[in-house]
Amino acid sequence: MQTDTFEIFHYKEPRPDAVEVHHHDFYEVYCLLGGQVEYNRMLKRGETPSGKALQVEKMYLALASGVFAEAEGEIELPIRRLNEQSTVRIVPGDGSGQYALTRYRVLAQGEHAALLQVQIKTGRTHQIRVHFSHLGHPLLGDELYGGDTSLVQVQMLRCCQLSFSHPVTGEAMVLRAPLSEEMERVALAHGISLADAEKRMLPDLFSVE
Repeated sequence: MQTDTFEIFHYKEPRPDAVEVHHHDFYEVYCLLGGQVEYNRMLKRGETPSGKALQVEKMYLALASGVFAEAEGEIELPIRRLNEQSTVRIVPGDGSGQYALTRYRVLAQGEHAALLQVQIKTGRTHQIRVHFSHLGHPLLGDELYGGDTSLVQVQMLRCCQLSFSHPVTGEAMVLRAPLSEEMERVALAHGISLADAEKRMLPDLFSVE
């Protein structure tokens, strides 16, 4: 996908010749913007020709287990490490931890799983995975947080949209990526119809009150 001098790529590993604007953890995909070398260097330092930091808004697609009672919702629950040595995050029962806010919209519901549009207002580690696991809807393939791994052993979470201002012109940029082949395969195996899912997507879940 290309726009002006910039392209969006998906790689399993970061690349030194492109600017990382978003990545998930271990099993997931890097989204990289590759452009002119001088802009890359500035962006890697968090700079732009205007002197303003590059702010990127992200939208996700996720496959979560279970049947959702509501067509959309908000999860406002704190997150912290299980302990100092662990990489696992939890929603603590005592209210401790870092503030975290997630909004979601059910795009298509299957018999035992759903395709979700997800947007986060805070960028806590494992935030989407932890929040949906806490609700009893762990992401498919996410073994760490109790997800079903019978069909896939990789968490079904994908950054599908990046929105930001062009670092040179200031033009509003929106870069989109389709549902991955693997996520499509798993969705169809769970009886999730993808025909109308894209029509239900909203440009910004936080602009809807």
